[in-house]
Amino acid sequence: MNIHEYKIFLDVCNTKNFSETARNNFITKSAIIQHINKLEQKLGIKLFERTSRGVNLTDAGKALQPLAKGIIEKESEIIKTMHDYSHTLTIGTIYLENLF
Repeated sequence: MNIHEYKIFLDVCNTKNFSETARNNFITKSAIIQHINKLEQKLGIKLFERTSRGVNLTDAGKALQPLAKGIIEKESEIIKTMHDYSHTLTIGTIYLENLF
């Protein structure tokens, strides 16, 4: 599974609407539906009930929501930690003896 699918999932949880999620992510509604379908296939369960007015979380979707948030938070923590390392400055010295 990939992080992007969880981000899309969480956005749909918040908006309860594929079209609005598509606008938020600058992609098409069909792409959002494909991401959700792929995630549902990987997990083997429906996460949303589709209605004419939008979407509602299933019980499985409700269970996944805090787990997906945790994954996104961990990703942010990893990025921040690694970013801190990228700003480490290492200075070395070379001792040169009898050059002349």
